[in-house]
Amino acid sequence: MSTFKGDQKDATFSIHKDQSSGNWWVQIQGIPVGYYPSSLFTQLSKTATKVEFGGEIFNEISKGRHTIAQMGSGHFPSEGGLGVSSYFSHVQIIDENNEAKDPQNVELYVSNPNCYDLKIENTNGYGFYYGGPGYNDNCQ
Repeated sequence: MSTFKGDQKDATFSIHKDQSSGNWWVQIQGIPVGYYPSSLFTQLSKTATKVEFGGEIFNEISKGRHTIAQMGSGHFPSEGGLGVSSYFSHVQIIDENNEAKDPQNVELYVSNPNCYDLKIENTNGYGFYYGGPGYNDNCQ
């Protein structure tokens, strides 16, 4: 387990399409843990056209205010990045030739930056920091 402003633990995971079966395999630490049968994804029968990464919370705006649900560690990336906010590092896309590549044409989307935020880095492999506290003085 990672500790706030201390040692950080991480894991590698991947989702890729098996070129012979068409199934979408999930691996953790390089070990296959399961797959999504190709029959579930008629639109993904050949290739994916879009990949999304990030964090998400559910918000019903109970009693007229934003939820107190934290995202990630509950800290904004601007508070310090590694060791402070949650992160993905060395993100790559497996293309139709089964080659790993850095993401291209990246579009950022943050629905409420006063509650949660995102910071992209491409210095040592593509990655991003994300998170936030949810309801606070600036997030109503």
